[in-house]
Amino acid sequence: MKKNIFLMLLALCLLSNISYGFTHNSPLTELKIAIDNNYPPYFFKEENGKYQGILYDKWKKWENKTGIKVIFIAENWEEAIESVKSGEVHVLETAFYTAERAVFLEYGKPYADIKVPVFVKKDLFGINVLEDLKSYVIGVKSGDAVIEFFKASNITGIKEYDTYCDIINAAVSHNINVFSVDEPPALYYLNRM
Repeated sequence: MKKNIFLMLLALCLLSNISYGFTHNSPLTELKIAIDNNYPPYFFKEENGKYQGILYDKWKKWENKTGIKVIFIAENWEEAIESVKSGEVHVLETAFYTAERAVFLEYGKPYADIKVPVFVKKDLFGINVLEDLKSYVIGVKSGDAVIEFFKASNITGIKEYDTYCDIINAAVSHNINVFSVDEPPALYYLNRM
């Protein structure tokens, strides 16, 4: 499975003084961006507590170029989605398109293709196609777009975790044998562990 990452600029909502308190004559002085606090290499926290990653650098350059202050609201993924729904933030970064999200998000053009593989313990045999996953419990991150994909494919053995790191730890501890994690953070954590 492949998903596109979209930048969620809610341009129409930014112009609405009802939803966000902006007026058409008020210049935008800050941009609040909800983002998964643990999505390496795009955005994550260093051991010293500072943020880093590709998107952190990108948005800081944008801030310097435009003079509009960027405020990251870095939280777990489900909370980031709720921040957008509630109108607390302007942008939801790294969101993949789903029909459910399209109800409340306005999508921009994708800027990256992200593979979303299913990882299987190497001593499990007979998993060759999507249907073969129906008899397994699959570790996924809460709020992840892959959940909607699995459910649409009648795969119901889904176990949700708060973070990708939690999923990898569960796999390393043999608590799950099958999981789906976006490829960049999966490779980051698998290499670290």
